[in-house]
Amino acid sequence: MDIGKNKVDKYEGYKNYVNLLMDDYRKDFDKIEVYVIGSSKLNTSEKNNCLLQVLDTFLSAQEEEKSVIQVTGPDLKRYCDDMIYGERIYIYKSSRIFFILLGTLFYTAYMQVFPRIFDAIKLGDMRVIFKTINFGIADIILMLAYICIPEIISFVTKSQFENPRRCRRIKRYTYYAIWIITIMIYSFIKDNDKSSLMIMSFSKVSLILLYLGLINFVILFLMKVLERGSMEEEKEAREEKYLDKLNTQYQMHVERRKRSNKEPLEFESFKAKRVRNNFFTIAMFSIYLLIFLLLAVLIGRGMYIQNSIDVLGIIFLFIIALLSILMTVSIRFFVLINKSLS
Repeated sequence: MDIGKNKVDKYEGYKNYVNLLMDDYRKDFDKIEVYVIGSSKLNTSEKNNCLLQVLDTFLSAQEEEKSVIQVTGPDLKRYCDDMIYGERIYIYKSSRIFFILLGTLFYTAYMQVFPRIFDAIKLGDMRVIFKTINFGIADIILMLAYICIPEIISFVTKSQFENPRRCRRIKRYTYYAIWIITIMIYSFIKDNDKSSLMIMSFSKVSLILLYLGLINFVILFLMKVLERGSMEEEKEAREEKYLDKLNTQYQMHVERRKRSNKEPLEFESFKAKRVRNNFFTIAMFSIYLLIFLLLAVLIGRGMYIQNSIDVLGIIFLFIIALLSILMTVSIRFFVLINKSLS
């Protein structure tokens, strides 16, 4: 990375160039530095690399006499998150959405089922737990609270993100305050309003929970894989290993051609052929992934219509989830390899 006439060879070198930043650039970089260093998503090497990229961008923009807001945009926290997560930002957001959906239904079902446990103990009849679940206005309020909590906390802490300790404290107090108020409203409405907006069987609610749980598991697993795959050391090692393998295969190709008295392909032509083969592999794996997802939908739909949770069906869903992860990781691997070969 070039900074003026100087060249930085190590990640830790970014601190030697911070003093080159002026005014607003220095203020915003200090905020970004605190936020990135306090992140649990990156290791030390990745944090320094991230800050090095930010510093490079800031110095280039400063030389071009751009304002800092032209570089970061109006939301400095979003700029930091984009730098931290990179290509993983969309998967991270997807995981949050599915986690919220799962948590919403889980807490709503929990508030419905938990009191039944005491009723079952008091009546001596465990069948009370598995009766149909009635969703009313109180449950809608509970769902809305759970969905809104992340957005409310994000709004409240947006201006404090550069101070991790204060930010965590505000998050904690805001979280508990919203939940206490929500539970009070929920309990009051539940005691005074017995009407039902929707009635669902216990097995259907459990099946929806299972589906959301599997989806969340797949996304979280992919996030972990992508976190490892996006590390510079991992990328370099993967590409180097693949290129070594490609060179070995090319040497074998040359030897086979010589034995057959045929002209071997040029290395660039051989590489272009491998890129085409990889495209075909990506297309096939994408088709397999769609088939697996279709099977998951059909199995789940069958159990939902029959109003029963089949053990074999659950096992198949779990296997399909693992295969979907494998296909997705493989597709991403070949896409990245093709980028490096092109």
